Amino acid sequence: MLGSLLQLLGLSRWYHHEQHADKSNARKASGQSAFSYQDLKGLRKLAFWLFVISVFMNWGMFGAIMLIAWIAMWVVSLLF
Repeated sequence: MLGSLLQLLGLSRWYHHEQHADKSNARKASGQSAFSYQDLKGLRKLAFWLFVISVFMNWGMFGAIMLIAWIAMWVVSLLF
């Protein structure tokens, strides 16, 4: 019972996230916004992979900046 309830909560959260992303993408398509959720998703992926590369290449400050940017973009995408 508890497991199925938790699963339903997870699906509900996923559904609302998808609705939020669709609204964001529609705002960009209608010209109301310069960025969409998909744009931010691409930037987040770029920042994450630059952070991973910087760890292996030992680029300390650059890696720290990319990590902060990645976290900041997650926060913005949740609010966006």
